Amino acid sequence: MFKQDLRDAWRGLRRTPIITFAAVLTLALGVGATTAVFSVVHAVLLRPLPYPEPDRLVELFEDNLTTGSPMMRVSALNYLSWAERARYFDAIAAVGSAGFTVTDGGDPELVSGSVVSASLFHVLSVPPIVGRTMQQDDEHRASPRVVVLSESLWRRRFGGDPHMVGRSIALDGEPHQVVGVMPRAFREVGRSQIGATGAAQIFVPMRIDRTPENRGNRTLRVVARLRPGVPLNQARDEMRALAAAMEQEFPATNASWSVRIDRLTDTMLDPQVERSLRLLFSAVAVVLLIACANVANLLLARGTRRYAELSVRAALGAGRGRLVRQLLTESACLALISGAVGVVTAATAQPLVRALMPAGVPRLDEMRVDASVLAFGLVVSFVSGLVFGVVPALRASRVDLSRSLTSAGRGSMHSSGARLRRTLIVGQTALATMLLVSAALLVQGFVRLQRVALGFEPANVLTTRVSLPRSAYPDAARAVQFYDGLLTALRGSGELQAVAIATSAPFAPGVRASFRPPETGRASAAGIGSQVAAEHIVSGDYFRVLGIPVLAGRSFDERDSSESAGVAVVSRRMARLFWPDADPIGQTLERAGRTHEVVGVVGDVRGSDVQGLRGGGPDREARAAVYFAASQLPQRTMTLLVRPTGEPTSVINTIRNAVRQLDPRLALQQTRPLRDWHADSLAPTRLTTTLAAVFATSALLLTSIGIYGVLAYTVASRTREIGVRIAMGATARSVTGLVLRDGMTWAGGGILIGLAGALAAARLLATLVFEVTARDPITFATVGSAVALVALIACAVPAARAVRIDPTMAMRSE
Repeated sequence: MFKQDLRDAWRGLRRTPIITFAAVLTLALGVGATTAVFSVVHAVLLRPLPYPEPDRLVELFEDNLTTGSPMMRVSALNYLSWAERARYFDAIAAVGSAGFTVTDGGDPELVSGSVVSASLFHVLSVPPIVGRTMQQDDEHRASPRVVVLSESLWRRRFGGDPHMVGRSIALDGEPHQVVGVMPRAFREVGRSQIGATGAAQIFVPMRIDRTPENRGNRTLRVVARLRPGVPLNQARDEMRALAAAMEQEFPATNASWSVRIDRLTDTMLDPQVERSLRLLFSAVAVVLLIACANVANLLLARGTRRYAELSVRAALGAGRGRLVRQLLTESACLALISGAVGVVTAATAQPLVRALMPAGVPRLDEMRVDASVLAFGLVVSFVSGLVFGVVPALRASRVDLSRSLTSAGRGSMHSSGARLRRTLIVGQTALATMLLVSAALLVQGFVRLQRVALGFEPANVLTTRVSLPRSAYPDAARAVQFYDGLLTALRGSGELQAVAIATSAPFAPGVRASFRPPETGRASAAGIGSQVAAEHIVSGDYFRVLGIPVLAGRSFDERDSSESAGVAVVSRRMARLFWPDADPIGQTLERAGRTHEVVGVVGDVRGSDVQGLRGGGPDREARAAVYFAASQLPQRTMTLLVRPTGEPTSVINTIRNAVRQLDPRLALQQTRPLRDWHADSLAPTRLTTTLAAVFATSALLLTSIGIYGVLAYTVASRTREIGVRIAMGATARSVTGLVLRDGMTWAGGGILIGLAGALAAARLLATLVFEVTARDPITFATVGSAVALVALIACAVPAARAVRIDPTMAMRSE
């Protein structure tokens, strides 16, 4: 019986090739788009982490109780205290980002790396591909230097040589013995792969400086594995109590600081990207529903045309259940064909989807059409088959033999079928309107985001990073000497307007620090505690390179040497926060026990805010910022910023040659124009906006096709009626109005329902649109008018066809 149903279904689909092709194409696009987006959601949000018992993995942060701002980084000494005192963890580990210059296996290359505690390998419980992991003894300063390679670096630079274990390679000019190679999954430690140096390719043991002053230096990420059976809330209570005890024990560095614990799966993804993915999946699901409605309308029309055939079958003894089963079998075949085409489309579109995703989305390389995604595509196809097939099947199988015999099957289903088709049009129009309102709001927000004043000029600026090996630059004096020589050489090249160094560029990952207000002044009197501010260590021309205005005082210059008194420059927001009723010039700030005099005030800069290891973006308000002189606080790894006279990329060789002349062992990393950093900061918003606009346009197109199809079928089924009207003297205007009124009434109802739905859902968009009211009346009115215009155009073609009906031919055909 089932085989017979399949044969009949295949014959039925072949008898109406145009309807079959249109239904397959419409549904395949809906299923393909939904499956493609789901493959991203599955890889990034749903797939379990590639570790044993991933639900026991957590990440720990330090919380500033005064500002309510969580620090993604943790003090090294606080980490040691937690590791010694916490009872509810199997193991607790620390990770710090670093860059290493590798000189073995090819040309010098600056690669990303992590300084990790040996316990990290126990926390994640991932075995090495070859060799061993780190051990506790490797952390001792007297122990030989060892390194664990990532699988990607091992294969790319060393050809996957299995005999690498035991060999010595030079990192920053110092020999390190390779003890093991870790698989690709090991890099997924929280969000650390989005750090300043990218995904970690080298792991070296952490050797912590236990100097008491180091407790306030928050530079590490901390992850842990809960003991079996320990609930997360119990661990949270323990850590809060531990933080309170440490606040009393170390008041100078831990006052007003607590601990927050989140599951590792919740901390890996930036919340903005997560919201964007959920919104996109909702949008593509709406497109799929509209596609299903279109296919349902096609099948309703097809079922009406087959009414005579179904009546004959009923007259020959086929029960209603038999007819429903036959029609559902046809719908199932249609759904499976569409699903297969859709899944193939989704697999083909994988590279395009991956390219559209913003940089830094974790686990994006795991996106593929695997068993889970394939199962999702098949389930979506099956459910879609039920959605668009059940109602038409039930409607078509409701056969009245007496009416079908007297009317020869003409129009027997017209009234009830037309109501259902029009109801589907209302639903389609409502969904498309909601999606268009959301897309319009996102587009407005993105346009405003691109136009927002940054406080600096990113155009025509090139950035690159240089990391000095500790072996060749063991003290601050040598680091200062190198960077002074580099700046001098570049200034004399004639190709650059200005050149500077800094710990990070705007939009790139940076550092936050906690500062206390002065003991006197309104800030202190108001009880303002320590404040988190973006910290930058820069050279004097930094503000000139970026075009940041100096509002008061001065920038750094030759007076600010390592022997002179410490100086600082603060942003306008920092000045207003700490010295609202006084001149900030001449005031002092404390950093790591050293006093710095404020010598200048500069404009606020968007993009210098630091959210953990991720750079800030123009959508965030400018955070208070403090700038220190690079000559007084030299760092081994610095970002070079240059403003050339020509295109930014035209001076790359000039910079590379200047570095090699000073030290041929050094390599440049992350050499790119600052405008690219700016573009990366906009990437999540751009992705959401672009795909939402594409899906909304697709939804509107499908809806217009649906309106056209229903009206075209209605005109065809009412040919005799319209012919009679024309024969009785009806004008072209009245006939056109009849058709337009029929279509626009239902489309207008859908528009009103869609606008009401968009208004109710406005709160969901409030966090995704920038400086745009989610209930903007102009946007709602514009979208409503646009949908009405498209619906009018879709109605116009059937209306024009109705006017051209020949009454004589219509009566003769009947």
